[in-house]
Amino acid sequence: MVSGASFFSGRNILSDARPEARPDARYGSEACPQLKPLRILVADSNPLGCKFICAMLSRRGHHAAGVQDGAAAVAELLRHPYDALVTELALPGVDGAQLAQAVRTSTAPNLDPQMPVLALAARDAEEDRQRCVQSGMDGYLVKPAGARELLRALYEALLGYGRDARAKHPAEAARMMGAALRPVPMVEEDFGLETEDVRTLYAVLCGSLPDELATLRDAVAQGDLERVAGLAHALAGSVLDIVAEGPTLLAREMEYAARNGDAEEVVDLCAELEPQVRLLHGLLCRGVAGA
Repeated sequence: MVSGASFFSGRNILSDARPEARPDARYGSEACPQLKPLRILVADSNPLGCKFICAMLSRRGHHAAGVQDGAAAVAELLRHPYDALVTELALPGVDGAQLAQAVRTSTAPNLDPQMPVLALAARDAEEDRQRCVQSGMDGYLVKPAGARELLRALYEALLGYGRDARAKHPAEAARMMGAALRPVPMVEEDFGLETEDVRTLYAVLCGSLPDELATLRDAVAQGDLERVAGLAHALAGSVLDIVAEGPTLLAREMEYAARNGDAEEVVDLCAELEPQVRLLHGLLCRGVAGA
């Protein structure tokens, strides 16, 4: 876990923000267990950052919606029920701390005043942490937060309110997004391409993916996080992004984890990415052969 992450007691945040007082402290540094699908609202003024966090959560089977300002967050929370709120601290208009206070004092039927609220901050500052505590937030994460860090924070916050979000059996667990190709008509419509253009992209990836994966895997094995970040960024920004969402999001998560210095998560993500890329490579090559 990154040192910039703090978790507070969900029941009595104002009087007791000591990490050792958390009812879930027994989990220590263990990975978050499999969770049920959660309904999560993400409020972040950066459209790309907001989209990425939502996609990162959606890839893991959760129902994530995004807004870019505090007023929109309030309106969305009043309109639909959510299990948790992840908000940028420096949100424009109604900021993250004010948004948390609005949640805690709400009497609206759709808005649970004991909903876990996590802050996303651009810096690791004690004054910001204290503001989060005073506004009733349950945790403080420094951007860029990885998926494992974010979901574990949500899990711990839910436990703090006496809510166990663990899946009781496999069928109840949130489902991970796999390596499926986007349908060709969807790619054509979204990117203004012709069918032949899509086949050309398939052929390019058929030729490049094995080497790109091998190079990335080598950087991970060497523990070269700076190189991993660059390679993962290049992979996520390539034509792969056009034809397959799942592996692209994995590569982007690997980039963020590497830039965040989380070597353990980088290794885990690489282990997840490799079979997806191999499966995708087979699908792409069959698509080229069948053209």
